[in-house]
This record gives sequence, structure tokens and C-alpha cells, in this order.
Amino acid sequence: MAEALSTEQDLTPADIETKYAEIQQMPGGFYKDKATPLMRIAKAAEKLGNAERAEQLKVEAAAFLLTSRGQGFPGYFQPAFGYADGSTSPSRDYFTPARLAWLAKRAQETSGTAHAAHLADVCWDLAPKKDPAMARLAISKYRECADGYWRAGNGLEFGDAIKRAVQLAATLGDASQLSEITADIVARFDELDGRKEYRYCLDLTDALEKATKAPPAEDAQTRVLEVLDHGASYYREAHPKKEGSFGPVHGPNEHFTRSFTERSLALAKAWKRKDVTAEATKLAQAQSYEREAERAANELARLVFLQDAEKLYGELV
Repeated sequence: MAEALSTEQDLTPADIETKYAEIQQMPGGFYKDKATPLMRIAKAAEKLGNAERAEQLKVEAAAFLLTSRGQGFPGYFQPAFGYADGSTSPSRDYFTPARLAWLAKRAQETSGTAHAAHLADVCWDLAPKKDPAMARLAISKYRECADGYWRAGNGLEFGDAIKRAVQLAATLGDASQLSEITADIVARFDELDGRKEYRYCLDLTDALEKATKAPPAEDAQTRVLEVLDHGASYYREAHPKKEGSFGPVHGPNEHFTRSFTERSLALAKAWKRKDVTAEATKLAQAQSYEREAERAANELARLVFLQDAEKLYGELV
């Protein structure tokens, strides 16, 4: 679909709206997937003399030039491009109240789930006066997106969507939404444990850390920590790659082993539990570095891993 939009064409008004409808249904919100085709049809509208429609499409394109990674703006969304003189593209000033109002309207009207989630979230994040309705719309749509990404096996997008839904619900102090989402997350831990596909348990753990206002019940907490321990153990052992798995399953992978032990401790602290200790975590980390040293590809790497292990053992004295 994106390839069909990759060349400049003479489009009729009807063509523009057809292309626009297609863009809205594209999954995900990465700027390269949506901003570029939106700008192309904006130029086509401009060429036809429809300045108002061109402006609307340019505003939407700019919204999809905002990503969740970077540090150009305060807040969650960041510009896709930053320059040596400190300027960004798009600039924060570009998103005037009138332009944000247009994006809010589109977020409420579009049938594209990922499209709506992104636009509603941009409106919430950038508006000087926050509208909780935009955050709630974004939460709802991100949860729908997460379900779709889960079914499609798109782990990175799943992780981003579920974590942002939790973050927004926590910001609103919406205990009901948080409770629903955390129950869903616990169920996904169970499923991943059954499938022995642990990678995205790390993202689920990050999400639970953001949901401390509505933590799961104690038995569910215990279950989550148990699955994290299973993940750490799993990546200590040798496993082959598996086509179509939800994240990498091959091992050993000591980096993942350490990540699981770190997240387990962080989550236990967030839940004020004492059954995962810093001392036990440091010991597990040191042992992981020693195992990695045994498999190191060269002497320099082996020495680095041993130094990391020695440092952690020293902290246990």
C-alpha cells in the first residue's frame, strides 16, 4: 500500500480522499509510514488549489513526524528531526491550538485504530490545557492496538502500546483502567510462560512498574515474579531459534538473563515486596557475567565480563 503512494501523481480530489482513507488504516504510527504519504497527498491537494485541505493534511503529517524516542521536546512525543542549531522538525510552536483542535477532531472521527491512538495522544501531550477525553481515547485505542499487535506477533509495537496505555491511565489516576490493564498483563505473562517465549515479559514488567497505583493482587504478583524467574533461567540455557516466535527465543543469552533479574528486583521494590533482594540479584548478575566470560569470543571480552563479575562480588562483601 505504501509503495502505491511512493511516486508523485496527478490526483483528483476523490483520489486524495481514497489515499487518505488507506493511510488511516495503516498499522503503527511510525513517521516514515504515514508522514511521507500524507505530505504527498497534501501537495496534490495544494496543486489542485485546495489550500484548506492541503493544510489539514500537512498538520496530520506533522503529527506523524513526532515519535516517542528522542529529547527535542519536553513530554512524551519528540520531533523526528533535530538540527545543530537547536531547531527541530516539526517545531513545537507549529502545533497551535487550532491545529491541535483539528487533530483532536480527526482522532475522534477516524476508524484507524493506530491512527486515532497517535493523534489523540499527540493532542493530550502537546496541548497547554490538557483534555482528559483525549487521554482516555488514546488509552482505549492503544489497548486495541496492543491486542492487534499481540495477535500479529509484533512485539516492539505491542510493548510500546501497552506501556503507553498504562502510563496515560496512571497519569489520569484512573484506577479502574489500571486494574483492567494489569489483569490483562498478568494473563499475558501466563501465556508467554506457557509458550516459553519470554522476551516481551520485559515490556510487560515495565508496564506494571508504571501501574503501582493499581498493583495486581499478591498471588498475581507472585506469579509474575515466578515467570520472570523462569525467563532468567530460560535464557541461561541453549535453545534454537524458532520461526514466528514472539520475540527471540534462542539462547543462551546472558544479557536477557540479567535483564530479567534486574526487572524482577525493580518490580518487587515497586510492590514493596521483600522476597527479591538486591543481594540475591547482584549474585545472580555476577554469576551471569562469569558464564558469559566462559563463552567469550576473545580474551578482551572475557576480561571485561570477569571485571563486571568481580565488581558485583565486591559489592556483596
